[in-house]
Amino acid sequence: MPLTSHDLHRLVCRSTVLIVAALFLVLPNLSCTRAPRYSDESFYEDIAWGIMTGLVDIYNQNIAGTPAGPVDIVANGPFGGTVHITGTTSYDSGNGIETVHLEYDLTNCRVSSTSSSSSLNVDLTLNGIVSEDGTWSSSYVSLSYSSANLGVAGSSERGTKMRDVSGATPFKANRTSSGTSAELFGLKVSW
Repeated sequence: MPLTSHDLHRLVCRSTVLIVAALFLVLPNLSCTRAPRYSDESFYEDIAWGIMTGLVDIYNQNIAGTPAGPVDIVANGPFGGTVHITGTTSYDSGNGIETVHLEYDLTNCRVSSTSSSSSLNVDLTLNGIVSEDGTWSSSYVSLSYSSANLGVAGSSERGTKMRDVSGATPFKANRTSSGTSAELFGLKVSW
């Protein structure tokens, strides 16, 4: 039996009502929330912190506690890769000041750092040459770091926020007793 236009109209209306009813049942259960945003400033501050923490780890694992004088060693990175460290260190026992003029030639050098106080995990692979120059004692720190072209690849995760980084950047940092400031990927950050 063929459908009349009146029957067809009723069928379309009933179908529409069923579709609308189904949407009212389904839509409240769908989530439109986005993942928390990891701002550029926070992200690159965390990346700079990861680089600096990695360089301190490399220094502490390979230079700290060794006699002052010329340095020329090849060592493993904290989590892989290599680092060729050259330059000089000195210590003035009269005033307790340690001085460094070092270059870290990083080749696929993996560094990884965690800060439990801020739920921060940074895992990076570094390529390039970073210079470290400055002095410190028991009462102060004044160190500068620079690289004309530091390759940085990896990720940073802070709580539920996560971002990847991959690229090369000029890198500068200044570490003092009161904090650290850095420039990378066109941004200035400090902590």
